[in-house]
Amino acid sequence: MLRTLRQYETPIFFAMLLLANYALIALILAEILPTGVFGLGRFYLMGLVLFSIVFLARGFGGIVDLLRPLTRWRLGLPWFAFAACWPWIVVLAALAIHALAGAPFPAPEAFNFGFVLRPGIIRTILIGALIGEIVWISYALRHYMPRIGALPAAHLVGLVWSAWFAPMVLMNFAVPPDIPLWALFLNQSGIAMMCALLYQRTQSGLLILVLQVSFNAAFIAAPVTPVTGSIEVYSIFTAMYYVLALAALLTFGTPFRKTAAA
Repeated sequence: MLRTLRQYETPIFFAMLLLANYALIALILAEILPTGVFGLGRFYLMGLVLFSIVFLARGFGGIVDLLRPLTRWRLGLPWFAFAACWPWIVVLAALAIHALAGAPFPAPEAFNFGFVLRPGIIRTILIGALIGEIVWISYALRHYMPRIGALPAAHLVGLVWSAWFAPMVLMNFAVPPDIPLWALFLNQSGIAMMCALLYQRTQSGLLILVLQVSFNAAFIAAPVTPVTGSIEVYSIFTAMYYVLALAALLTFGTPFRKTAAA
């Protein structure tokens, strides 16, 4: 069994992750667990599944390897500035395109910065981004990019990431309601492509953590969800993020070439 785990570690992790998340949602909907457990519990469960499987397959050395990208911080300031600004640039561009189509550009008060700055929301954003970086980027993307190339790897991770979100989206549970599944896939694949590009260029999980924190803050604060904005602006935002991330990876990355694992 241990040999099988080592041989198929990542597919086994994906399957166990999805099953664990679906089980958690089922227990909450059945009122066996309180709804409040889901806020941070889904991220803690994600981390628990990953660290358990990696430890069983590779021991303590595998855990250290998961965390290694987070220690790479000696980058130029422009890298961190880009990571912090990129999601906001896409948000503003999507709102501008929506306005050009005839909708009014949101007033400053439509950006809910006060909500994002609440201690509980800050904690959720930071923990979600940290565990998400380790799971989806430092583990999953870093595993598949040397084997199949960055572009296919990003879409594979985006597909599994979307499957993780799918029951929440289908049941309008713990996410903005009425998100189309196609937009969810574009969103997660676009995020994965941009993370793949930055990881190719820097091998820094810390940089990607900054990107993810900024993305989560922008998504919550800006009127781009079906609740804070409209389904139209959400669709524009996800499509733009996907197209721009794809263009960036094709232009500045190595989307298809298999490279040595970092």
